[in-house]
Amino acid sequence: MTVNSNTDTDQSLFNRRLVFVLGKGGVGKTTLAAALGQAGRQLKRDVLLIEIGESGGLGTFFDHPYLPESPVELEPGLWAVRLNPQTILKEYIYTQIGLSFLTKAITHSKLFEHLGQATPGLKEVITLGQIWRFETGHDVRSPTSFNFIVVDAPATGHGLSLLSAIQRLADMVRIGPIHKQAVDVLSLLRDPAKTALVTATLPEELPANETIELQRIARDELKMQIAATVINATHSQPFTGEECAQIKDAHQNLALHADNPHLAMLIDAGHRLTIREETQQGHIKRLVSEATGRIVKLPFFFTRKLVRDHIEQIADRLLTHLHRSPHHPAPNHA
Repeated sequence: MTVNSNTDTDQSLFNRRLVFVLGKGGVGKTTLAAALGQAGRQLKRDVLLIEIGESGGLGTFFDHPYLPESPVELEPGLWAVRLNPQTILKEYIYTQIGLSFLTKAITHSKLFEHLGQATPGLKEVITLGQIWRFETGHDVRSPTSFNFIVVDAPATGHGLSLLSAIQRLADMVRIGPIHKQAVDVLSLLRDPAKTALVTATLPEELPANETIELQRIARDELKMQIAATVINATHSQPFTGEECAQIKDAHQNLALHADNPHLAMLIDAGHRLTIREETQQGHIKRLVSEATGRIVKLPFFFTRKLVRDHIEQIADRLLTHLHRSPHHPAPNHA
């Protein structure tokens, strides 16, 4: 099994307390986050799923189309919340000032409305600070403590901005409570025993390229550990090597079957499948060679909409390959 050296191969992903799921838009990142939460629940963890922004996709797998801004229990042991940076900032101002009339005056001013837009990195820092409070148990609104938190991070570029903002803040503000919190959050993000990244991708050129570059930045610049690379929507090999050779040969001589259009259509369809498989396997081999962490392949589901049963199937596979005894390592990929 080949695993990048910056990964602790002996530690189960589910022994971490905080997992960020990153990936290009449309590669199944939210689906993976939901499945990780379900897998954590099966291990009797106290799970919190975190959705950032207004995407509204994470809760749909659990019959909660729109998550509230305070943790809600989707089912026993599995909670979820949507983080709104503007709301978090209002709460932060209140905790610092402590005077409701003054806080109200500040947060209802036009200046406050534009503060998040005008201050680079403020939304990201505020969001990370709230995630830190969930992890440490400092969030007073939480009805329980959580020991497995899964963050469905924004798509790649915004996701990297989210994680890098705290370092910029620590560099800019050298003293005081803001600096201390920035250092505390940065320490959590870079602690491989507590925090890990999981990247979602597809066996296609653009997602594979973006995943490898994302991981390089996370590893070299953010100094964060990448626990796994999950390749979604992989197709099983429909033919043996010998059968592929026979199909290619038949396709080269397709004109010989002009009098049998149905056979010609079958040969052409089979040829397209072999080409797709070759292309897919090429991207998978590159990800296995260059990506970081354990490689897990998840199957393609022939449906227009994933449902709860699919999430449970994915969760079972994630448990098989990302949670095991140090003395019985999982195979390199599914």
